[in-house]
Amino acid sequence: MRITPIRETLRRLYNREVHSGDLVRECLNAIRNPAGEGERTFIQIYEGVLSSSEDGPLAGLPISIKDLFDVTGEVTTAGSKVLRNRKPA
Repeated sequence: MRITPIRETLRRLYNREVHSGDLVRECLNAIRNPAGEGERTFIQIYEGVLSSSEDGPLAGLPISIKDLFDVTGEVTTAGSKVLRNRKPA
């Protein structure tokens, strides 16, 4: 898998050479690749794509966020197996 610099990806998004949905699908495929690190790296995957009419410098760019932030109904483990049995937020 070729890693594309963020600047290049943002240029392609801005010029409509690629759609953010395509980038999300590409990321999900990489996460699910049995030869990769996705299963070991990601605790939870939210496949729904949020859309917004707002523009910004990173608009349309898929991101991953470390499990440090409380999400209602989810256990915040901070990536630690020790915390996986905590009470949900």
